[in-house]
Amino acid sequence: MCKELRLSRHVDKIPRLICDPVSIDKAIYALKNSNGIVEKATKEELIDAMVQADSTGMFTCPHTGVALIASIKLRRSGVIGITDRTVMISTAHGLKFTQSKIDYHSKDIKDMAC
Repeated sequence: MCKELRLSRHVDKIPRLICDPVSIDKAIYALKNSNGIVEKATKEELIDAMVQADSTGMFTCPHTGVALIASIKLRRSGVIGITDRTVMISTAHGLKFTQSKIDYHSKDIKDMAC
């Protein structure tokens, strides 16, 4: 499945963490049939985005962090225009991932400048 995504020329390499998600077939189908794009995010970027969102009163999960940083990057690069509307649906809650938030604020995440 990952090979198919790479061959689709939408991405130049497959990120290690999401290389074989359960819904890879659906993701490839949606990507191909919606003129979609792929954006990557590092662990540090997604956690920084989570923390930024948390500072507004949200209590986000890592999955939402990925969506947030991807949308920030796409906005900065001009893929998402200044007048475009973007909707993100977050179906998880930060309470499921409290340890990552504790580790971030305690500066205990290995190989990451928290």
